[in-house]
Amino acid sequence: MLPMQSTAPASLRTELVSAKKAVEVLKEENAHTQAKLEKVLVVLEKERAALREVLVQAKNAVEQVKVRSPPIRVAKSRHCF
Repeated sequence: MLPMQSTAPASLRTELVSAKKAVEVLKEENAHTQAKLEKVLVVLEKERAALREVLVQAKNAVEQVKVRSPPIRVAKSRHCF
């Protein structure tokens, strides 16, 4: 068992080094993904603000049309379909 004991720590060290490198790569990928996510969130917030503005303008336009136009009466038809 002596030869096995001398190679085991070396292989474990190699595996540990590989695992640490993999963790660093994952951390870099995570940072990159987070940066992209932040950019997307900024764009989404701008779009939401623009949509809110359009909604307010549309509501105001509808109110102006209601004020200018008399209510439309729908004539009841004597014909049943």
